[in-house]
Amino acid sequence: MRFVIRALEALGLALSRRLRFGADPARPAIERLLILGYSAIGDLIYLLPTLKILRRSFPAAHITFLADPGATTLELIPATGYVDEVELVDFTKQ
Repeated sequence: MRFVIRALEALGLALSRRLRFGADPARPAIERLLILGYSAIGDLIYLLPTLKILRRSFPAAHITFLADPGATTLELIPATGYVDEVELVDFTKQ
């Protein structure tokens, strides 16, 4: 939970700077994002606002969600429309 709150605070700070100062023309646009997550329902519920902010901030970026297999990952994440692709990795076999 603390990690999610810190991530949201850092993301909010970065986005507020970007909105305040404008995009840097020397910096290339973000085209792809990889989000690492879990299939636990509680973790995904706390992650949804972050995914929403990322989608709104980078509408043209291809967002991939990487997580371990689970019903919530297979059903909840694609249903939000915030990610373009869901990749499943069984972390227990590694």
